Amino acid sequence: MLSGLSGLSGLSGLSGLSGAGGGWMEGNGGGGGSNGNIGNIGVGGVGGVGGGVNELAIAQRRWQAREISNFTYLCVLNQISGRTPSDATQYPVFPWVLQDYTSHNLDLENPESFRDDVGRAYESAARDVRGDVRELIPEFFNFPEFLENSSNLDFGIQQNTGERIHDVRLPPWAKRDPLLFVIMNRRVSDGLTTWLFFFSLVRCCR
Repeated sequence: MLSGLSGLSGLSGLSGLSGAGGGWMEGNGGGGGSNGNIGNIGVGGVGGVGGGVNELAIAQRRWQAREISNFTYLCVLNQISGRTPSDATQYPVFPWVLQDYTSHNLDLENPESFRDDVGRAYESAARDVRGDVRELIPEFFNFPEFLENSSNLDFGIQQNTGERIHDVRLPPWAKRDPLLFVIMNRRVSDGLTTWLFFFSLVRCCR
């Protein structure tokens, strides 16, 4: 089921994400170079200004040299801008790129698999103070457990079908496998283009 994903790096740390604190920064393998360990970048407890400027420059150079993955780079941008899982009002954000949640096989070569409203979203992020939110949380890229109701909590039933609400219902191409769903999201994030990251920088640092 996971064949054909051999080019995806940074899967060894997909588990163990901490809901509050620094755990969301883990599992950030390099996008073609060395392991993109955040500790090597030195982005610890950095604010949005001052030392954060140097940290951003270091992260940009390492990202351009493919020493860290796109996912790691976005983690750095979020942390420098003051975003943290410890604050629900400043939770880390990542680009929401996929729009195909109905196909049985996700074709990453098909432009229709991706969202096409990036231009409008950029205008909203850069100028609209109302904050038109169009992002995902980091768990979509490195924490498949958040999609499963492992504690068997009672979320009730759906009013229109009477079906019991339990695990998150995944798209057909995920084959009912939360790990595969997260892997595919991560694979997409590692293939994003530079201009989309500038959009992400405007959004997460505003």
